[in-house]
Amino acid sequence: MDFQTRGFELLLELFVAPPRTKRPAQYSEWDGQGDGARAQIIASGCRVESVTIGRMPGRQVIVYDKRAEAIAKNKLHWFEQWGVDPRDPEIQVWRVEFRAGERHLKQDFGLSTFTNIEDSVGDVFSKMARDIR
Repeated sequence: MDFQTRGFELLLELFVAPPRTKRPAQYSEWDGQGDGARAQIIASGCRVESVTIGRMPGRQVIVYDKRAEAIAKNKLHWFEQWGVDPRDPEIQVWRVEFRAGERHLKQDFGLSTFTNIEDSVGDVFSKMARDIR
């Protein structure tokens, strides 16, 4: 899901996740905070660009700055899809992805065929949204 915003700031401390969820620290550039104890985040300077909670092949929720990624990887077709001017620095586009890996689907939901997954994907993502928010 992509969300267009203005003035949004990604704050790690506002995420809620089960206590046993893996959250190792990761920084794209060293900003003096890389102590490895909090969560997996990607920062550029002092600005957090991505937060990932969970680990594959289990389940994972990631929130990241899709606008910054589109510019960095020269995927300018996204701006046309969003109806946004890529030169407007005020527009932000944040993407939220829910990822359900094979282990999570099989062990936690007993899903092993595409038909099972198609029939139950809503339940899988609803539980993930309740658990990690």
